[in-house]
Amino acid sequence: MAPVPNGFNPDGVLTLDLAPNLSKYPWDMPRREAYFQELLVRFQALPGIQSAGLTSFLPIAQASLVETFQFEDRPPVDPGKMPCVHLNHISQDYFRTIGVQVRAGRPFSAQDGPKSQLVTIINETMTWRFFANECPIDRRLFLPLERKDPKMHEGRSAASASPGVRRYWH
Repeated sequence: MAPVPNGFNPDGVLTLDLAPNLSKYPWDMPRREAYFQELLVRFQALPGIQSAGLTSFLPIAQASLVETFQFEDRPPVDPGKMPCVHLNHISQDYFRTIGVQVRAGRPFSAQDGPKSQLVTIINETMTWRFFANECPIDRRLFLPLERKDPKMHEGRSAASASPGVRRYWH
């Protein structure tokens, strides 16, 4: 049997599972984001650290967040027939940390944040499935819950396409 590429380079990567106290750092509070940003800065400053990144779910993990979505320029789809996507929140240097190159577009940058237009990075599978003969860059998609939030009414703009990082072992 030939080995199946996992889509990332685990060599020299150390992972930690962080679970801050929800009463002190609730999910929807800026304090939680500030907590993780401060930890990231501290990790990046440690001797010998070449790169550090954050992710909500590690590759090859069973856990993930699945959400339906809709593209802005496509006809509406019945809620029960909307396509699903596995979401993973990552920090700016996450791809660099695990050795993944963005194939098209750009990686996240310091300019991407809560006060800027939301952006997303889609993988090659999503690009192939929904944009077979089109460029996905700057196409906008909406997650159902975000449509109800006035600050997110503009949706997420696809910033780039990344190679597929294996989510599960079967």
